[in-house]
Amino acid sequence: MSKRLLIVTVIEIRWIAQGQAVPDCGVDVRILQVLVLALQVFDQVGVSDINRKCTGQIEGAGTASSHYFNGGGLAVDFYRLNGQGVTGADGNSIRLITALDPVMPAGARVGQVACRAEAGITISTSHFTQFDDTCNHLHIDVGFTDGQLSAR
Repeated sequence: MSKRLLIVTVIEIRWIAQGQAVPDCGVDVRILQVLVLALQVFDQVGVSDINRKCTGQIEGAGTASSHYFNGGGLAVDFYRLNGQGVTGADGNSIRLITALDPVMPAGARVGQVACRAEAGITISTSHFTQFDDTCNHLHIDVGFTDGQLSAR
C-alpha cells in the first residue's frame, strides 16, 4: 500500500504547497517533521487541523491555541490513522505518541490525557507534556518549546 496523507483543511497548506509565503498561513518545520514521522509509522494519516489563523477559525482554545498564536501552524490534529478514527486513547494514538515521544523536543505537548485516563490508559512520556483535549482526535503541539526534533 502506498503512503497517503489526507488533509481535510487543504487551504491551511495550499500556499506552502504552491511555494508561496502567505502571512499567518505557515507551518512550523517541526510539525512537517511530525507528519513525515507519522507516515513512517502508518500507511494513511488523516489531518484535520494545522493552522487556524490562516483560515480565521476560532475554536477550542481559541487564539491561545498553537494552531493560532504566533502565526499558527505550531500544532497538528490527527483524526485518522490507517483508516481508523482516533481518540487519543486508541491503539493507533498510543502507537504514534510512543513513536514520537523519543524524538520530540522537551516541552512539546500531546493532548487527550483525560481521554486516556477515562479509558484506563496511562502513558509515561519523556518529552511530551500531556494535557486535556476533546476525544475526537490526537493533538501534537510544539508551540511551547523552541527545541528541535532529534534524529532517530
